[in-house]
Amino acid sequence: MKINRITENCSYKHSKIGAFIVNAYYFLAFARYIGITLFAVAFFAFVLIFALDKTIPSELEALDASATLKMFNELQKANRHHEAITLMEYKGNVINNSPLEMEYKSKLADSYIHVGDYSKAEKVLLDIWNHAPKYLKDSNTPTLKRMLKFGLSRQIYQFYEIMEDRTNMIKYFNIYKKYYSPQSLDSSLVAIYNQMTWGTSVSEINHKELVEYDSIVISHFTSHQTAICSMGKFVDRIVYKNEFGPAYKVKCLNKLIDWMLQEKQLLNAYPRIKQAVEIARSMQSVDECKVLGELSDYCYEIHDIQTSRYLYKRYEDYLNDRYSENDFDYLVNYSRKFRYYEDEKDWQTLESELVKYCMGMRQQIANNIPSMTDEQREHFVAGFDKAHNATIEALQKHPTQKLAELCFDNILFRNGLLLRSNLAIKNSISRTGDKKVTALYEELVKCRRDLVYESVSGRIIKHTSKIEARINELEKRLALRCTDFKSSKDISNYRHDHLQKSLSSKETVVELIENKGSLFALVLNKSKGVVYVPIGNINSIQNTLQKSIDDIYHDKNLTDFIWGNISKVIPNVSNVYYLPIGKFNQIALGSLYLGNNQYLCDIVNLRLLQDPTSLNNKKQLLADSQLFGDSNNVRVISLWGGIDYGQTTKATIGNNRRSSIKRGENLVPLTFTKLEVQTISSMLKRKSIPHQVYENLMATESSFKRRSGKGDYILHISTHGFFNDSTNLANSMLSSGLLFAGANDYWCSDSFQIEKGKEDGILRAAEIANIDLSGCSLVVLSACETGLGFSDSSEGVYGLQRAFKLAGAKNILMSLWEVDDRATTILMTNFYRNLLLGKDANTALEISKQAVRTQYPSPRDWGAFVLLN
Repeated sequence: MKINRITENCSYKHSKIGAFIVNAYYFLAFARYIGITLFAVAFFAFVLIFALDKTIPSELEALDASATLKMFNELQKANRHHEAITLMEYKGNVINNSPLEMEYKSKLADSYIHVGDYSKAEKVLLDIWNHAPKYLKDSNTPTLKRMLKFGLSRQIYQFYEIMEDRTNMIKYFNIYKKYYSPQSLDSSLVAIYNQMTWGTSVSEINHKELVEYDSIVISHFTSHQTAICSMGKFVDRIVYKNEFGPAYKVKCLNKLIDWMLQEKQLLNAYPRIKQAVEIARSMQSVDECKVLGELSDYCYEIHDIQTSRYLYKRYEDYLNDRYSENDFDYLVNYSRKFRYYEDEKDWQTLESELVKYCMGMRQQIANNIPSMTDEQREHFVAGFDKAHNATIEALQKHPTQKLAELCFDNILFRNGLLLRSNLAIKNSISRTGDKKVTALYEELVKCRRDLVYESVSGRIIKHTSKIEARINELEKRLALRCTDFKSSKDISNYRHDHLQKSLSSKETVVELIENKGSLFALVLNKSKGVVYVPIGNINSIQNTLQKSIDDIYHDKNLTDFIWGNISKVIPNVSNVYYLPIGKFNQIALGSLYLGNNQYLCDIVNLRLLQDPTSLNNKKQLLADSQLFGDSNNVRVISLWGGIDYGQTTKATIGNNRRSSIKRGENLVPLTFTKLEVQTISSMLKRKSIPHQVYENLMATESSFKRRSGKGDYILHISTHGFFNDSTNLANSMLSSGLLFAGANDYWCSDSFQIEKGKEDGILRAAEIANIDLSGCSLVVLSACETGLGFSDSSEGVYGLQRAFKLAGAKNILMSLWEVDDRATTILMTNFYRNLLLGKDANTALEISKQAVRTQYPSPRDWGAFVLLN
């Protein structure tokens, strides 16, 4: 660049002004050079970074091992556990087979627990345990190895304690107790161990008491009173010792108080609560306040509201300091405050807070469902339950239109969630048979993870907007090509007013709800919106419900009690879509007696729905139940019946009823099930409908499982069913199921030793839930009590009906009590005959019931079966 210099003979060269101008001129010229140079360097750096950002794969893009681990630690300390998990799932390979692997996997497990993903936490912890010898190979000190195994096994024990998994608690308590010894836990070794930073820290002061405390917890499984007595003595021994901190003392007292309250020992619990409160007042640090949430609850139970609020506030300070607003513990604590508004009769604030919380939780769950594991989803839904139950209780104490609508919408959301698990969405996408759709879904899951990674990766150039745009595009494309995916995205927007628009003046939706013994209904119709209808208390009809089926369904007073108030708010309604919750799941609504040999099903069309939002598309709902309306849609139908359960030496049960089978009872062939499936087979054969029949020893559990992913149109199973299996009461999805060929060998035996690769003939609900039944329009459970299961206010009945819905079945025909073998065969054959005549499934079932009533007039023989749409 050329600079025009000032000449020698310039008149103002030597003046002060001239000197200033000259200096300014040269300065500006120099600054121009510097500016151009800096711009060039910056431009070159930008181009280089942009090029690297485009070319380096995301897995290797910005972080080495050291930076990854540093960032992971920072995210955990900031309570950003979702981001910490995403980071380690992306970059975790950098620590594999390194000395840091054990430490960071342990921390990763902690993050999984924070976000409620217990299955992944368990996998990581057990992976550490199973590979402990590899991690410990560099340690030459046997006592240190012993201590490491002690610390890790106790950490796994504590995990199962959170899960309330008794079997594994006992298992790992016995393991860690084996590695405990006073000699191996001297102060020098404890210091070395704690420096390693993985696992739960061990204190040389109270390790003996840790073992004793856990042994008392384990003893509570077998003897409640002994455990209460032992814990009381334990607390009295440590409560005045300075070496135990106030948080530990309150933790022990909390456990003792909890057990006392469970045993209704309120008078004994009262002084212990006061003792715990005095200790809590001495707490200084925020960390110590971790135990105050439970203590706040106990104070509330003894009506010490002022102390409860004080403890709650301190616990809330702890949560604000240690958790983010999306963490489960924070959400559970948030719901605690509702009770204080209720006590103050501040209904307006309570109503506002409930709406805010429920809407926020619904939106959060709906947004995250496609990338949540089922375990994590259930964990978040448990948090939603707190507010949902608070809404129900507030509605019953202070009924308002707004609370009734909120409660109705919550139930729509909860039941809709059932069909939107990861498994259901994946099965739905698989059902399309379109590899491009599958690829779109996989890309969507990856993009969601990429979006989280962007916020923590440390990249100089962010692609957040680009990834968000791609996610929106993928969601739109998937919604167009997969109906269930669209519904999973729309679930948080489902509201009563949308549903109300789809109803005619002759239609209504009734949610029948049992909550803590109180019975009520929420009725939605075209003109009135949501109406709260109180029914009464379950105690009023408890004695009636314990009578025989004949007595229950010939009791007009029971019908008046359940249906009387509802009928008053739905005059002239002919079509009722209903959704039962709690005890109502065990009642066949249509079989309720009206007198004069007339039943409720005779005066109103009743339709049992799993998800009332399906009414938004009635045309599709009708098409789903009209199974043989279009022969082009009919695929293979599979039937099981006439099953050979194997021989035992035990006394047989009667073979004329598909009765409730208890563990240990001998299973005998059901005489009419073989005739049933053969008659149905003949009808299908005449219509040239493809089908297959599994009978005798061929009707195995494996033969059913092999239908996974085959897209069978109808699955028909005529067999013994079971509910409330005493060997699996801890897991409701294991305590109900169906029995297949050879089941006697295991059902009648106390031994559960099954040969590797061999089925036991007992198909449990938990197994069915993991089978792919996408495309199955109807499952017929021609057995007893197949509609029963553990019921709560969340997602309906945890049993066979939930399992088949999770697996992908659209409609389920099931029974609510034990049924007569021959009467059931008549009902089933008539049911298929009417289906083949073009009737929809609901109409076909009602016509078939009428046919059975001519030979078997009691509801005991025809009223058990209900169709879940």
